[in-house]
Amino acid sequence: MTEWISVVINILLLTIAVGTAVYASRALLMEYSSQVIVSRIRTSINIYEYYPFSWEAELKNVGKGYVVKAFILLSIPSRKSKWKKQYFLSKPIVGLKPSEHRIMRLTLKEEHIEKTNQDSRKEKVEILYQDAMNNIYIVSPGMLVAGKTNQHLQSFDKLPSKMSKFWIRYWIYKRKISKAIKQENSFPERLDFEIKTKQAEYQKLFKDVKFEPKNYKDAKS
Repeated sequence: MTEWISVVINILLLTIAVGTAVYASRALLMEYSSQVIVSRIRTSINIYEYYPFSWEAELKNVGKGYVVKAFILLSIPSRKSKWKKQYFLSKPIVGLKPSEHRIMRLTLKEEHIEKTNQDSRKEKVEILYQDAMNNIYIVSPGMLVAGKTNQHLQSFDKLPSKMSKFWIRYWIYKRKISKAIKQENSFPERLDFEIKTKQAEYQKLFKDVKFEPKNYKDAKS
C-alpha cells in the first residue's frame, strides 16, 4: 500500500512539474513574442521614378515582443521558364518595437523586371519576420487592386503564422532566400550591381578626358 502511495505522489509531482514548465514557457512566450499586423500590399508602377516598380506594406507590432528583422519576399515566374521563378528580397526593416509601425518597400528597376515573365499575373508577395526569440513568421497579405479600395471591408485579414524549424516549409523558405541571393536579387546584391554600373558609366564618360596638373607656383604668380 505504501509503495502505491509513493507512486501516486511521484506521478502528481511529475504532473505539477510539467504543468509549471508549460505555464512558464507560455508566460515567457507571451512576454517576449511579437505579433505583427500587415496591411495589404500596395503595388504601383511609375515610369517617371528612378525605381518604377514598387511594392509597399505597412507593419505594426501589436505584441509585447521585439521584431528583430523583416523582409518582403517577392516571387515572379521567370522569363526563361514557367517552371522557374525569380525571387526578390527588400531592404529589411530592423528593430520594430511594440506599438511601433513602419512602412516597408521593395523597389525594382526595369532591368530586374526584364528577368521575369511580365505577362504573368502569378506574382506572390510575402512578409517574413524574426522575433526576439528567434522564431520566424510568415504572412501573405492580399494585394490591393486598383479601383477596389474597399477590399478590407469584404474579407478577413491574414495573420502571420510561425514556421517551425522541424517543418519542411521552413527549409523551403530558406531555399527561396538563398535563391534570391544567388540570383543577385537581394538588396545588397542589387545595390552592388548599381554601384558597379555607375562606375562603368563614369569611366566611359571620362575615358577621353585628360587632366593636366597645374604648377602651383605659376598659378600663384
